[in-house]
Amino acid sequence: PDATSLASAALQVAAPGAEHRAEQARALVDALMTAPGPGPLLAALGQGHAEARALQGPHRLHYRASFSLKPERPERPVVDQPIQQEQQVVDELDLAWGSGPAEPVRMHLSQKTDKGEGREVIILDEQVYTRAAHRGWRSRALDSELHARWLDEAQHCVRDLVELAAPALAIEVRESGDDLVIDLRRADAQDPARIAAGFGREWRQRTEITQIQGSITLVKATGLWRAAELRVNFVVRDALDRPQIGESQLSASVEALPASQIVITAPSGA
Repeated sequence: PDATSLASAALQVAAPGAEHRAEQARALVDALMTAPGPGPLLAALGQGHAEARALQGPHRLHYRASFSLKPERPERPVVDQPIQQEQQVVDELDLAWGSGPAEPVRMHLSQKTDKGEGREVIILDEQVYTRAAHRGWRSRALDSELHARWLDEAQHCVRDLVELAAPALAIEVRESGDDLVIDLRRADAQDPARIAAGFGREWRQRTEITQIQGSITLVKATGLWRAAELRVNFVVRDALDRPQIGESQLSASVEALPASQIVITAPSGA
């Protein structure tokens, strides 16, 4: 079955409130098609994992993201001044969500970086199994909703990169069967009003977006992203106004599947 039929099936047996979520999703899609722009696109991409699991049911999500930053003109270190240091990281995540609406949690999330860092989490109803990089499995009772934050972070991987590009983003929206395809490019001018504010985002006030490439595929019935291939290049100035050349890339996909095709079991030896 295709993504649209799976989403429809999920809605038919959804918990109370799912139909309201579906109406909100359709409104987001209508707004994006009526007035294409960074704002409506970010609104659609801002749907969290609660919306994703209600609207599309069981699914697999994968992304590979990379980030690099290097000095434009490297300088020798100076005493009592911040050093210029090249940075690079690759982050890869796989998520399997096996629960239908109103069913106990059944999920497996695995995340790792090219620096050897990582985490793996399996939740089966009220039991949690966790494993840090290079460690064994540990089990405990589910006693918090921290996993909901991790699920939202995974779901928002596309939104986060679009948010970075937003001050200089221009988009074109076209229909392709049951999908919307959004092509992204750099606009002729930047709009400072679109710079994301808040803790941890202060550096974006000193950032110029130099190039934007890629596309995003959304499911028209839900407004949820199904695939994304994005690259954003930028220049950010440090505390001493020295330019740093940055690049961020993302390759991401989501596939809605019947629950029978998502097998999640407790790890052996936990």
